[in-house]
Amino acid sequence: MAKWLAAAVGLLGAVAILGATVLAQQASGQTKAPSSEQTGKHVHNYGDLDSTCMRWTDQCRICSRSGCSNIGIACQPAEVECMERKQADDMK
Repeated sequence: MAKWLAAAVGLLGAVAILGATVLAQQASGQTKAPSSEQTGKHVHNYGDLDSTCMRWTDQCRICSRSGCSNIGIACQPAEVECMERKQADDMK
């Protein structure tokens, strides 16, 4: 009798784990896509969006036309802003 009880409990546990796994997979597939504002402007494409900006930052990384610095540990990026623009005589 004890063997049957142990087998039943084991089977119920397996079903519960399988059900939780299926629910987790379904939930991960239902995530919302980021808004166009979130994907539109970020530190890696800011130079393409603002051709007059030569250096920009998100308060964690500093970027230029040649690339970006590494992000600091535990840094929370802010909105991207331009730090240096082309001079009028450079635009010729």
